[in-house]
Amino acid sequence: ILANRYFHNGPFLDSYFFSYQEDESETFGIGDTVRDPEINNSIASKFIKKRVEQNPFDQHTGFGHSLGGFWILKMAMEHPDAFNNLVFINLPIRGMPRNPIRWAQTQALKEVLKPFGLDPAKVTDYLFNLWDDPDYQKKIKKFVSDFTKSGRKIIIVYTKGDIIVPEESAVVEGAEVLPVSAGNVNPFNPLEVFAAHGMAVEDEKVLTLSSKRVG
Repeated sequence: ILANRYFHNGPFLDSYFFSYQEDESETFGIGDTVRDPEINNSIASKFIKKRVEQNPFDQHTGFGHSLGGFWILKMAMEHPDAFNNLVFINLPIRGMPRNPIRWAQTQALKEVLKPFGLDPAKVTDYLFNLWDDPDYQKKIKKFVSDFTKSGRKIIIVYTKGDIIVPEESAVVEGAEVLPVSAGNVNPFNPLEVFAAHGMAVEDEKVLTLSSKRVG
């Protein structure tokens, strides 16, 4: 299961689910990324519930990029036995620190995305609230501990210099960190810059490196 992947060597796609059975795939557009994260979580819950009901013995490896990682995280937290391993790519899993720099970035993103009818305000508020919520931080730490103690892995793929997600937001205790380099995106395409965090992670490289880690 992949969510919210950016393809550097292919068409630009953001925020979508892809299941291995083509007839069961579900696709969502860029608007799904910047709308209410709680709605996205609801979609994720319904998606994995359907998958588990239809294929109760299937095991999945979840790949999630950026906010799409929350969709994978939501599914894995609700149905941990349905997942072998998890790979999160530049996911702000711990939320986002509420500071002047992040606030300024939010305002800048609003202006950049306004012509496209998109508003990241709900997303940034959601991330700020996660960072400030001690119960959420404990829950994430416990989930990672419980998930990995059985030999399964959670891989945190992180690219240094990410303009959206700081390292302290992406790294969580108990998960393996896999640093990768990234290429450039088209600076004249604000949607591409926003979705790819200002850099392009090559899918083949990430899949190869993370596959070696999870065996």
